[in-house]
Amino acid sequence: MEQGTAIINGHVAAIHCKNTWTETQCADGMTRFQEVIQYVQLKSEGDFISLQTTLSAPQIDPQSGHVLQETLRVFYLSVSPSLYDGLASSINRLVRPEGIGEMRVVFEKPFGRDLRSAVALSAMLAEHLEEPEIFRVSESKMNCNY
Repeated sequence: MEQGTAIINGHVAAIHCKNTWTETQCADGMTRFQEVIQYVQLKSEGDFISLQTTLSAPQIDPQSGHVLQETLRVFYLSVSPSLYDGLASSINRLVRPEGIGEMRVVFEKPFGRDLRSAVALSAMLAEHLEEPEIFRVSESKMNCNY
């Protein structure tokens, strides 16, 4: 957990705000983002169920005291492609947001060894996730496709 949290904090520190935000808005937004982002290790079905229980509970904004409405749930997976099928299935079945919340699942690793294996991985993910929910990160360029 500590190692994962440190990695997340490193990535968050590198995020830059939109040009339309003032420095104060950016700092406030980043602080609020860091208050709600968390690292969770998901190894078993029980881990997914526990996460869904946590996510289903009302989340309170520490500054205003109001209940936060979830609008986007993001899973960032840095795992072997051999685990994609089981993880995508578990995410779809056990932690898909209900109501108005959207979901994105980021797959960070080489996405296949070649075009043929990448197409096969994409077809497998399509059994569990909608295409707009899937983000693939290329190891060589570290760019996401949208």
